[in-house]
Amino acid sequence: MTKANLLMLTAGLGAWLSLSPASALAWDAEGHRIIAHLAYERLTPKAKAAVAELVSHSAEQDTPTCPVASLDDASTWPDCVRPLPRFAYLAVMHYEDMPLCGIAPKETYCPDGKCITDETKRAIAILRDHHRSPVERLQALEEVAHFIGDMHQPLHAADNADRGGNEVKVEVEGHASNLHHVWDTEILENAFGTSEATAEAALRPLVAADAARWSSGDVDSWLAETHRLAVTYVYSKLSSPPACGQPTPTQSISQAYLDEAAPLVRMQLARAAVRLSVVLNRALD
Repeated sequence: MTKANLLMLTAGLGAWLSLSPASALAWDAEGHRIIAHLAYERLTPKAKAAVAELVSHSAEQDTPTCPVASLDDASTWPDCVRPLPRFAYLAVMHYEDMPLCGIAPKETYCPDGKCITDETKRAIAILRDHHRSPVERLQALEEVAHFIGDMHQPLHAADNADRGGNEVKVEVEGHASNLHHVWDTEILENAFGTSEATAEAALRPLVAADAARWSSGDVDSWLAETHRLAVTYVYSKLSSPPACGQPTPTQSISQAYLDEAAPLVRMQLARAAVRLSVVLNRALD
């Protein structure tokens, strides 16, 4: 992890915990940048040119501590600006607390459309609309790049009355943590190490092999798919799985849990990269 990324992660984490009931940074900054970089490689020349034109307006956003010069930068912007009060409204847009058990009406976990799927749809519509200002479309690009990554993190798509796993106390690799943080950080590091380049090299064959299959669907079906992973693995494979709606017991995260999660994380990042490229090519080309 570079010093710059570490500073961004630390600042964003504090803001997220103070502003939102949901979680820490999904996939950390590195995970978002990996997704964005792989997606950018799949953009058409016209879409790449549109990205370059939009990010050229970064200074007009008046967020000098969160400059955007690339799609990689855009993908971390929504977390970076959390300390700024004027962007506090975005805090609840990073997740969708579908209940771990049972079925509930969407309005119960997405009140007034304030959730990740509905906000991503709004951002895509703005990105497509050439009558909107470049700054509006740049923020839409930043949201799309980030939220498509977020919706592939299982604990941004499920909740068991535990704030997306944030209240599930665990011990992992000898230190105290929570289940959400484990899926943001330790599982990524276990799967890839700390090198973005190494992760991207590992994911490119997966992206190439399954891009056609993963390109279908929409944000609602993608979130539902991620939710199923939360149900079938994230919670159920714990050494002490919770009962529905009941507190998850404090427990240790085993190395076996981390290792078995690695292919799931690789798949989710690769899926997110493919789908981000599909959305951007449609919106910008």
